[in-house]
Amino acid sequence: FDLYLTSIYFTVTTITTVGYGDISGNQTNLEKIFCIFIMAIGVIAFSFASGSLASIIQNYDTQNAKLAEQLNILNRVYKDYFLPLDLYTRLKQSLKYNFSQDIDDLNDFLKDLPHNLKIELSLYIHEETYKHIYFMKDKTMSLIAWICPLLKTYLVTENEYVYFEGDEIVNVQFMKKGSCGFVLPKFNNAKYINIQ
Repeated sequence: FDLYLTSIYFTVTTITTVGYGDISGNQTNLEKIFCIFIMAIGVIAFSFASGSLASIIQNYDTQNAKLAEQLNILNRVYKDYFLPLDLYTRLKQSLKYNFSQDIDDLNDFLKDLPHNLKIELSLYIHEETYKHIYFMKDKTMSLIAWICPLLKTYLVTENEYVYFEGDEIVNVQFMKKGSCGFVLPKFNNAKYINIQ
């Protein structure tokens, strides 16, 4: 038994790359068993920690790679089609803002849930959105849970127009934060109404 235990101790010490060091547990069988146990736990904990860290870094790199790919496409379009610098800057800001929100993963997760759980979770996730939109005040929970995941965030910078007179309206805009104005081109873009 002593010989087998010593060989297992030697093997575990070698495989776990803990080494032999100044302190060793080769005096009694109990010390050897204890050291084998501690070394195995140490290697398992280290493997778990390094695996988790690698997973976090890989996930972060995947998100950054998606953004980098979108920005590369934008740069190619900018060069190939000679976009105005102002439009290019707004598109770039919008891409970065949308990627920072990370809403798409949540919406994909919500799609797979049963209807009741989907409504309940959607209300918690989108609470900040629907509580600030006057249109949603008297709507049913089902309608709010259905509409909120469909909403897309859109960053509008200062002095940027959302619509021009005569534009085809294809989206409904809800302002979550900030202020905007209704201007009249006939009067040199004088602000007619200020909306907060």
